[in-house]
Amino acid sequence: MKHITQNKKKMFIIIILTMTLQTFSQNKNEFYTQGGYSQASQSVNTFNLFQTSYWRNNIHNGYFSTEYYRNLSKTSAIGIGAQLVEKGFKNAYNTSTPQLTIYQKYFTKLDYIEMPLMYRQKIKFFFFNVGILNSYLLKSADGSASITQYTNGKTRDFRGTSYNPNSFKKFDSGLIIRVSLRVRENIFFNFSFTRGFIRPYIYNSGEINYNEVFLVGLSYKIN
Repeated sequence: MKHITQNKKKMFIIIILTMTLQTFSQNKNEFYTQGGYSQASQSVNTFNLFQTSYWRNNIHNGYFSTEYYRNLSKTSAIGIGAQLVEKGFKNAYNTSTPQLTIYQKYFTKLDYIEMPLMYRQKIKFFFFNVGILNSYLLKSADGSASITQYTNGKTRDFRGTSYNPNSFKKFDSGLIIRVSLRVRENIFFNFSFTRGFIRPYIYNSGEINYNEVFLVGLSYKIN
């Protein structure tokens, strides 16, 4: 009698393990590599997620990322990733007097490594992601240039770039939103928007700035 009871316990354990393994195999892991074009800027004025007083001129560059997803069901998943993105802005303006005209340009470039934590929902051929983006500043640079043109025909040029890591905060946190479209079995077209919640500047006497980036690219599903 005792032997039969032990066999029933073993059978019960085997059934539970089998169901667990089947569930695990259905919720398999997914790995992606992604790359494309990034357009970074900074919004100005008081913080408002989607409404800013104006956009500064954009910084254009490329980006690269890797991502891992764990499927929760056939249509939903949670993911984590790592990506390299350049943020910042550039601007230009002119000042004129009867004696001279000054053409000025300046830029701020911030290179971040970012870790997005996302929830993904699939609807037919579309994938919608939303999550939190944590960023660490790897390198920063400020640059400026000016050309002064006098009415007598003389000109004077000035150019300079400063690398001062003490001017910017090392960490940022924000929001990431993405829409993806499957174009091939393992290839996806992605459009993402990220918005920082923390001012990157340590010292800021007036304007309040938040990093904003549009990302357009392709991702490839490895498995």
